[in-house]
Amino acid sequence: MPSFRQIYSLISRWFRPPDDRTTFTLTPRHRKRFLVNLSHKILYCPIEKNSCTLFKRILILNSEFSEQFIASTLDPHTFLKQTGLMKPENATPFQDADYLRFIIVREPLERIVSAYMNKFVRSKRYKIALKITQDYRRQFDQPYDENRLLNFSEFVQHISEQTNQEMDVHWRPQIDFVRHEIELFQYKVTMERIAEFISILGRRMGVELDASKTANQNHYAAYPPGMNFHITPPEEMRQLKSVPEADSLLTPELRHVLTRRYARDVELHQECVDSRWPG
Repeated sequence: MPSFRQIYSLISRWFRPPDDRTTFTLTPRHRKRFLVNLSHKILYCPIEKNSCTLFKRILILNSEFSEQFIASTLDPHTFLKQTGLMKPENATPFQDADYLRFIIVREPLERIVSAYMNKFVRSKRYKIALKITQDYRRQFDQPYDENRLLNFSEFVQHISEQTNQEMDVHWRPQIDFVRHEIELFQYKVTMERIAEFISILGRRMGVELDASKTANQNHYAAYPPGMNFHITPPEEMRQLKSVPEADSLLTPELRHVLTRRYARDVELHQECVDSRWPG
């Protein structure tokens, strides 16, 4: 059984300000998940479906790798994956008080609807959509047709039964990406405050940033109630001029299921809403 001194030491270590955590250990997960801009001392934890394409592009274009990135003509995700650049090599970005550390957090249910729209409705050829549909049909002994993907209700049923590790990153709980590091971030940014934060980021870098150029944007529209979009095949929704708003797919039952499954993300999002930024 640990002594009182050992317990006290452990608790004290984790309740110190981030810059005093001299025992921070950089792991392969940190190198894989986090992105560091050494030129402007910025640390970022990208989370899929949370404007990560935009912020990766900003950090790359304002780094020493800007010309290499432009010449490659690759998207930010592919560029970073192929080159292995901008990964943290030591614990300094996680501890140094001179670093600006930020994370973008999205309202959990809205993020799930957005992920479904992108992977199932906008295109029918995403491998993950085909695989999930195939797994679901097999589980319930239903015939599989690659031209008949899961509707939103079926999708929710499927992911609600998965573990975090089994989930695709686009709907894996956001808390799973930051774990114990959440307190390291001075800026916990919700989607509603992105424009405000980009201004801060621009001043940090000494450049004027354009927040309007984001990738994978859906154009949402309000539809009359009772449209039953939660059971509408994605092939039919693909014919709509505009994507239904999240509330059009979230029935009370589905909202309850997702709120329970993503309970920790709901707490995380509220923590970010309530958080205060430096200055």
